[in-house]
Amino acid sequence: MVPDIKVPANFGRQHIGSPSPDNLVLNLKDTQKIRANSMILSLNSPVIDKATTELQQTSLEMDDFHGDAVNCFIECCYIGELESVQKCTFRDVNKMAHVFEVSWLVSRCAGYFGDVVDNIELEGDTWYNEVLYVFEEARYMYNMLKKENFLRLVTRKVEPTKDEFARSYMKKFDDLSKDQLWLMIELVGNNVEILVDIFVKHCSGNSLMELDENTRYFINNADLTYCYLNDASLYDNLFDMLQQMEDLSNEDLRMVLALNRKVTKSVTSAVPDNLTIPNLFHTFAEFHTFAKNEFAECTSVRQIIDKVYSSLGFNMKNM
Repeated sequence: MVPDIKVPANFGRQHIGSPSPDNLVLNLKDTQKIRANSMILSLNSPVIDKATTELQQTSLEMDDFHGDAVNCFIECCYIGELESVQKCTFRDVNKMAHVFEVSWLVSRCAGYFGDVVDNIELEGDTWYNEVLYVFEEARYMYNMLKKENFLRLVTRKVEPTKDEFARSYMKKFDDLSKDQLWLMIELVGNNVEILVDIFVKHCSGNSLMELDENTRYFINNADLTYCYLNDASLYDNLFDMLQQMEDLSNEDLRMVLALNRKVTKSVTSAVPDNLTIPNLFHTFAEFHTFAKNEFAECTSVRQIIDKVYSSLGFNMKNM
């Protein structure tokens, strides 16, 4: 057990790389090795403390991390500050802070990331690459530790430009992973029509005749009700395109029809129970006359539902 010393503390930068006290070997990739003082690292990390005192280890495997990041981590432990971190080393330093449970360094890394996000200017030629960097770091943190704090910071920052960012990010739709698609869906929130427009153009531009894993995942996980309410014509285009795919499997066709049915059911359930068609039309003859006049030009169930809502005095775009 190491002495009860409060960290972070400055143990002296001059001791970094000093051969006499550096009794712990850190094994990196390609047989590289870095030596460090086990006492200093143990004071900062309960994980390293257990490995070196209870388990009597004289070396640690660090081949998951880049050498520059390991050196930065060692420096942090020696001087009690996060000084030398750069964008290219931040991910590994932040990961080491979590893996080795260096609590003060976890907090400093969060502060560093917050400053990087705050300093992004959402204009000019470099804004997309700057947002892309913090977005990918936030995605990595969420995938690795299921922590959403980085993601929330980035989502708030990118809100004014989420439409433009999403369109650039999803240019290579086929190459995106499912977690990238999920994060895009989270990013746009209720404005899912942004992604639906990208999706429709992607499918049409590539003349897709069937659903692949990404297209299937997208339509299953995006809340298409908001697309229906925010942009009805785009919703129509989406389902017209899906149902016209010549090589659509029977399973996918059933899925598409079920999704359409789910969305229309979700929307129509918003109608108050006391405002039903029988309350508006006293006889079937009256309803038949109304339907003949009002629904003549309707080409989809959605358009018919819009007509019914309009007759009830509802504006679909405000619901």
